[in-house]
Amino acid sequence: MSSAEPDVVETRADDVPAEAVARERPRWRQVTFVALAVPYTLFHLWIAYKGWPAPFQRRALHIGGGFALLFLWFPIAVDGRRRALRTALDVLDVCIAVFAVAQAVHLFQSASRLLTKTGLVDRTDAILGVVTVLIVLEGTRRVLGWGLTILGGLALAYIFLGHYLPGAVGHGGYSLNRAVSTMYLGTDGIFGTPTGASVDYVFIFLFFAVVLERAGASAALSSFATAAFGRFRGGPAKVAVVGSSLYGTISGSSVANAASIGPFSIPMMIRSGIRPRVAASIESVASVGGQFVPPVMGATAFIIAELLAKPYGEIIAAAAIPAAIYYVATFLYVHSYARAQGIPPIGADEIRTARHTLAQNWFRVTPLLVLILLVAVLKLPAGLSALYAAGLTIVLALTLPEVRRHVLRFGLAVCRATSLLTLPVVAAIATAGIVVGALSLTGIGDRLASLLVAVSGGNLLVLLIITMVAALILGAGLPTVPTYIMLVVLLAPALIELGVPPLAAHFFIFYYGVLADLTPPTAVTVVVSAGIAGENPWKTMLTATRVGMFAYIVPLLFALYPTLVLQGPFSLAETGLTVLSTVVGVVATVAATQGWLLGRLPTWARVTMIAPVVLVLLRSVILSAVAGVIVVAVVLLSRRRRPVDVHAATVER
Repeated sequence: MSSAEPDVVETRADDVPAEAVARERPRWRQVTFVALAVPYTLFHLWIAYKGWPAPFQRRALHIGGGFALLFLWFPIAVDGRRRALRTALDVLDVCIAVFAVAQAVHLFQSASRLLTKTGLVDRTDAILGVVTVLIVLEGTRRVLGWGLTILGGLALAYIFLGHYLPGAVGHGGYSLNRAVSTMYLGTDGIFGTPTGASVDYVFIFLFFAVVLERAGASAALSSFATAAFGRFRGGPAKVAVVGSSLYGTISGSSVANAASIGPFSIPMMIRSGIRPRVAASIESVASVGGQFVPPVMGATAFIIAELLAKPYGEIIAAAAIPAAIYYVATFLYVHSYARAQGIPPIGADEIRTARHTLAQNWFRVTPLLVLILLVAVLKLPAGLSALYAAGLTIVLALTLPEVRRHVLRFGLAVCRATSLLTLPVVAAIATAGIVVGALSLTGIGDRLASLLVAVSGGNLLVLLIITMVAALILGAGLPTVPTYIMLVVLLAPALIELGVPPLAAHFFIFYYGVLADLTPPTAVTVVVSAGIAGENPWKTMLTATRVGMFAYIVPLLFALYPTLVLQGPFSLAETGLTVLSTVVGVVATVAATQGWLLGRLPTWARVTMIAPVVLVLLRSVILSAVAGVIVVAVVLLSRRRRPVDVHAATVER
């Protein structure tokens, strides 16, 4: 695992390292970007410490500064020989950046007037609002591509043309001033709750992650994974799983996980005898799960906390059991594969080196433990806790000679890297805000929820499957954050109406939005891993889907059994039974897809293993017990009918 700065900016399928992109842009853009990134970073650190200025004002500055940085860093690509056009576009980008900051300052100064005279829009506000919306869409296109941009454009078209549509999908029509008031001058559009989560939590946690990475935490986490699990059969794959789960605690990004851990873990797995395609698939599944691991969990977890008005400590506590189940299932798959294929442990010399590195660097991960203590035990605000943890991390970073020699360079690099990682989030939440604003203004969201309940016939499992499919389809073309935001507005009310607790409903949508990174046809995390392994992306996607089949079951389980996310009346006995039922379902899924459970499973046994999965999904203690009996019986019968042969399993090598 590299201890370099996290260079990957999550921009979907065309992700490129930030350093590589930097080499392609002129020096003045890089210098200007850093010059603006420093005050932008200090502004967010001040917010985390003092909680000032007021919410609407800081959201305006967060979006304005973010889009100014975005247009400086992501120019329009043109033929290098067309110098006049390149110069004109550079001037245009600078003008857009200046406008983005200027309109944010205008909103900052006008906040009290705008919030006390809701709905009153003068000509200046209307012009600023229209131009800002266009800038948001163009900025989103540059950093995230056309998918979300088109969706934002369709949302705007629906506001002005929806009155031509028939029946329940139509509306009475809205004026430009009404649209500007919703999108730009209030907290229902661009500057809504998701933007509040981004400015209050996402930036400071990304800052913490960048500083922690530069302080050498990734090397310590990688060494721990190697030292603890490398000596077991299939050690390289197990190290990849554990390393990705640990790295996920600081990165909160499946793509960053694969790009950071993959170059270390995938070649190591291949050298041990695991086929490149399978190695890339295992790393992809483990990397995607990194977004489910507290305390960072990506930007979406903070938005969940804001939308539900719950302390962030409660969110990370609720995430603990599902994350543990996810990685236990991944570990089980890897262990079964290793036993079936005779994959050896890691060499003794590598393990000794890892133990030596861990002994020298273990203290570099203490800020993670401090963060969890501050949030979960002392109940401090999440942003302030991250700030304190980041401060401790900076102190630890100063123990590194290269940091002490170049303190200024270290500070500038941290500001630059944090701002770069923030840009896709800023673009995503701003355009998602346009879509959500349109849904709120027209009321289509409420009507759709009632329609979905009717279509599902009031059957929760049917509605969950509909939601799952919608999340995977929408997530195929969009980042996790806008996928979650839009589906929560559209589908969460229907899930809640059928009895799913709000937090479980939000987690359900969040999980499947993340799992889109594992699912064809886009599967951006798999594309990254396949590139490292030198494998065909499409074939690797199919293998990764099979390897991670259990992952698609986990969200269904905690939606049906809310005690898994600590919702509903808490009973230790009931929670224990629920976890046991979940484990039965996950084990059966892995056994059915892997063809191995304490030995090779014949075809009839693998098909039979589907039954326990279905029984667990029917939400009955008795049926779950029956599912457990079936699993045990199938294993015993398989072992009795055919001797165990660890080299004859029907697993893809």
